[in-house]
Amino acid sequence: MQIQVANWGQNAGNTPQGLGEAMQAQFLGDFAVTGILSLVARERGVPVGMLMHRTRSTAGVAEARQLAMYLMHVVLQRRMAEVGAFFGRDRTTVSHACRVIEDRREDPVFEADVARLEAAIGEIVGCLPTWLRGKGGQHAA
Repeated sequence: MQIQVANWGQNAGNTPQGLGEAMQAQFLGDFAVTGILSLVARERGVPVGMLMHRTRSTAGVAEARQLAMYLMHVVLQRRMAEVGAFFGRDRTTVSHACRVIEDRREDPVFEADVARLEAAIGEIVGCLPTWLRGKGGQHAA
């Protein structure tokens, strides 16, 4: 499978708001997280910066953000509090996003799309040396 990620530089003008510089550096230096953000942004036609924007934005942006939250939690096994902090939101917002995505996975078309993204992320993470994969913790709800 050939993976193409969004041009991160083209979205550089959209800076995430609500994150401390240390939190941004920690996560954006994590290639697995960067891969998810780039992949979801490209697949959903949303600038990377909008995924992390503090406002709810349009329905399409909110859906893409929920999907990115879900993938970070499920595929990378990041704690909901950690994912929430990255997006400038509470862990309960991440929990809600995960429930929304899980409910939508009953639709075969949506399920196939999410499964394809999960496989692509697995390929991205699998190609990285262990020291570049970031700090995936235990799966915690």
